Amino acid sequence: MMDRRTTRFLYLGILVSSVLWGGLAVNQAEAGAITYTFAGTVTNVVNAPNVSGSPFNTSQTMSGQMTVSDVGTYPIQSLIVSIGGYQFTETGSGSVIIQNNNGALNPPSIIDRFYAIKQVSGAGVNGFTPSYLTMDLRGPQSLFNSTALPTTVPSISSFNVKNEWRLNFSGGKVVIGQMSQLTAVPLPAAVVLFGAGLVALVGLGAGSWRPKRSQLAA
Repeated sequence: MMDRRTTRFLYLGILVSSVLWGGLAVNQAEAGAITYTFAGTVTNVVNAPNVSGSPFNTSQTMSGQMTVSDVGTYPIQSLIVSIGGYQFTETGSGSVIIQNNNGALNPPSIIDRFYAIKQVSGAGVNGFTPSYLTMDLRGPQSLFNSTALPTTVPSISSFNVKNEWRLNFSGGKVVIGQMSQLTAVPLPAAVVLFGAGLVALVGLGAGSWRPKRSQLAA
């Protein structure tokens, strides 16, 4: 028959296992995807989506986040962006393109590029519907080491060749801006490390009571 101390360690072991495997499940579910948060400002409104005046202006900010698969063509799995009280979400196709040591975009310069394009949906603005969002960041060739989806994004100031985002509407209406932040959100790998540490702690605790039990049984 188990004593109370043994029972406590067994319960703790079950709890730790649940936390650990739950953390592993989360990581496996998120594995293969990277979430980016971003922000920027409005710098221009072209052919404003309003005959008498646009609801968008250069005093406004833009913010949002997107989750991108890091396999294949880097499809954008989810996206949400807010500008001037309006909110737009992903729909249809879209992806991220990473270019490393590209000499064709800005000859004779060789550059690196982070480019995202995604169809969006949301409430119409004065009869004009949102169609797609683009982010175009270009900088010197030293920014990326390869064409892999970056888990750490260089400082936004590093993209000194081009820094622009565009929200396109029907009828040729476009809201244009500059990015002020683009950050990759790290996956919670610490959950696994924490769980592994707890398992080790339980193992040490279990080892400490076994000799004592043997002495009592002798």
